Amino acid sequence: MLNNNNDSTVFILSAELSTNSFRTNSERTAELSELLQASGMPFKDVLGRYEGTDEVAFVVVTEDRERILKLARDFDQECILELGPKNCLNVRESKLLGVKTGEVYATGEFIIVPEYIAKENKSYTFDGKNYYIIK
Repeated sequence: MLNNNNDSTVFILSAELSTNSFRTNSERTAELSELLQASGMPFKDVLGRYEGTDEVAFVVVTEDRERILKLARDFDQECILELGPKNCLNVRESKLLGVKTGEVYATGEFIIVPEYIAKENKSYTFDGKNYYIIK
């Protein structure tokens, strides 16, 4: 999904919190999956690491930033990642969106890297095929 939908904006968000138990995070992830399914927005589950904590997240294809921010607020998320459409270099520019603060940070390019490079980073995404980091 990250390599498809080249002309679309995609978001990466999770329902998990590092302070929750595995069981609670699993329940929250299932709930978010059901909400995304009901919304009709195309999505895919991915594995990731955020600030050193492994988590299940979702890649969601939509131009509706406010709808994604509302979901993130409902799950008490600190931030989400917005990936713009692929540019002429076939790369997505990324932004970190502060869910509670409303701040937007340009973070760099979202690129494919080998697994060993991804796992050397505090944050990465794995879509089942490729590892991605922000450079």
